[in-house]
Amino acid sequence: MFGIPFNGPNICGAESVGVKDEDELCARWIQIATFFPFARHEGGNWDEPWRLEGIHMEWARNAIHDRYQWLRHMYTCLFEAYDHGETCFDPLLFHYPDHSETYENM
Repeated sequence: MFGIPFNGPNICGAESVGVKDEDELCARWIQIATFFPFARHEGGNWDEPWRLEGIHMEWARNAIHDRYQWLRHMYTCLFEAYDHGETCFDPLLFHYPDHSETYENM
């Protein structure tokens, strides 16, 4: 919306994996990062996604798989945003500025 198409979070914090109750937080960061154009892992070997266990490993694996499924579409969209000066992820307001049902419920 503000012309910044390439942004996203750092995934997991330093020394977060293996700490009680931090595995879920790390797995959830990986899940949400699936939908950001920019997602990077920051830290060392102690908080890599492959160190997660159980259900948290499954969540991370599924999220990373989903990201790879739509990566080509995302990079194409980002290139077009760069090449044509458009946005990649538009709010619905951009496409439906006069949609009466939207504004009646506010």
